[in-house]
Amino acid sequence: MRRAERAVTGLNEIESILKRCEVCRLALHDDPYPYIVPLSFGYGRDGERLWLYFHCAHEGMKLNLMQKRAQAAFEMDCACKVIQKGQSACAYTMRYESVVGQGVLSRVQGAEKADGLSALMRHAAPKKAFDFSQAALDGVTVLRLDVHSLTAKRNLPGEP
Repeated sequence: MRRAERAVTGLNEIESILKRCEVCRLALHDDPYPYIVPLSFGYGRDGERLWLYFHCAHEGMKLNLMQKRAQAAFEMDCACKVIQKGQSACAYTMRYESVVGQGVLSRVQGAEKADGLSALMRHAAPKKAFDFSQAALDGVTVLRLDVHSLTAKRNLPGEP
């Protein structure tokens, strides 16, 4: 990372950024160009291991590409705002926090499917608990991205 002073290290601090992000952009291999899609997400963590959950229909581009090559990349950001510190173009900066990573996608089944949907809803509505009927579970595909690498950055001018 070129701007080492902006690096966020430690999974606890990175998780604090994840909690504030609303959208995860998932990038998959396609030919001749990568395919990227913004998604709602949830996440899970066990020690230093992190995974992301997504949901989708039972068919579509994400699943087709995942079947060909399960490796994926992701990006999420929050607190984005242009900051003007002077009159010249070089006096502008961007306020942000971001997380970027890579991992391997898979479909989840059984009890983990409900766990994944619960993680999505905890992220979207943290103060509310949800139950899922069997019909709701049967009507959706849940994906898990096992994160193999990630980095995070922040630039929050004017904050300690």
